[in-house]
Amino acid sequence: YSTSTGRNTDKLNGLLNTAIEWTLANNTSSTGFDTGTKFWNTFLNPEVDNDTPLLNSSYQDLRYSCMVRNRDNNGNGRIDRDEIRWYTGAINQLVGLYMGEPVVNSEAKLYNRTPEEENQESRWYQRVGTSTYYSGGWGYHGVYTVWSEEGISSGSSEWSQPSDKPRTVRCLRNLGVIDGSSDETYNLTKMPQDYITVEEDSSEPGSYIFTCTHLNENSLRYFSSSELPLADNRSVENRLYKKFKSAPEVVTYGSNADFMAFNNNVNSAISDNQKNPYCPDGYRVPNQRELSIMNFYVPSLIESSYMSRTLWDFGPNGGHPQPTSWTEGRSKYGFTIYDGNVSLQNQSLNTTRCVKDIRVN
Repeated sequence: YSTSTGRNTDKLNGLLNTAIEWTLANNTSSTGFDTGTKFWNTFLNPEVDNDTPLLNSSYQDLRYSCMVRNRDNNGNGRIDRDEIRWYTGAINQLVGLYMGEPVVNSEAKLYNRTPEEENQESRWYQRVGTSTYYSGGWGYHGVYTVWSEEGISSGSSEWSQPSDKPRTVRCLRNLGVIDGSSDETYNLTKMPQDYITVEEDSSEPGSYIFTCTHLNENSLRYFSSSELPLADNRSVENRLYKKFKSAPEVVTYGSNADFMAFNNNVNSAISDNQKNPYCPDGYRVPNQRELSIMNFYVPSLIESSYMSRTLWDFGPNGGHPQPTSWTEGRSKYGFTIYDGNVSLQNQSLNTTRCVKDIRVN
């Protein structure tokens, strides 16, 4: 459950969300921590031996796990504003970690299972909790959780997790924002520069341009003016280009098609030197990462359930197929947007939101 009753809703500011979840800030309008009213010994005991959890028994919960990375730097026992530096990442911060994954250290990736663990039925999945409140599909309420074995598939999950599905969190810290002094004017809403910038195309209302050049160039792919090959989520074809644009209109095709039927139709057209049968001239079917960016940065673009051009690497046609007898959707082929989340679905769909690269020198 969420202690904040839905006030930790920021998709990028994990520090603010976490302060609210830890009851260190009252609400999203708070500019700072509740200085003088919260004390370290309420939450943790740093004097325990190595075999005893730092968190006190009432706070031995996943939502508080990043708190143990922080310290009472001035020794006054009080939780001062500048002392909360490590926090639980917000959903768009984790999305950003996935966008830059090709250059991220293997241990820091959202999905960091070893090859041996990937082949163990009890270990191959890995769920990552965020600090962003979720209230959406199917009436679920909790926090956004990432199914990292699927890349950046997301949905709702409670903090409490069954023992057979262990979860992790990513503890983050802002650099160049907190100056190290206990400044009473310190504002929780102050954020580093975003890794994606978005603007509506003034010449084509309803179309949005996404600029991705703040990401490391080695995590991006080549420019393409044509359809991308059908490939899985670990492929170069599933990366972002430096800049891309969404089509102004949703494409609705004549009848429902499942993931493979849809993409096989695209493959057939390409092999016959014909255009994509679904998208407008110059546009193509988006990959999983492009769908994710549209979904989290301009939710109004995602009005329905949309197809992608990206296979699941653990699915039957992916690069790392696993036994379909295992649980968690091993029989599913690729990614769609469904009910506002990027996820794997077997349902037949009849819509997509096409995109195209914009060349950047």
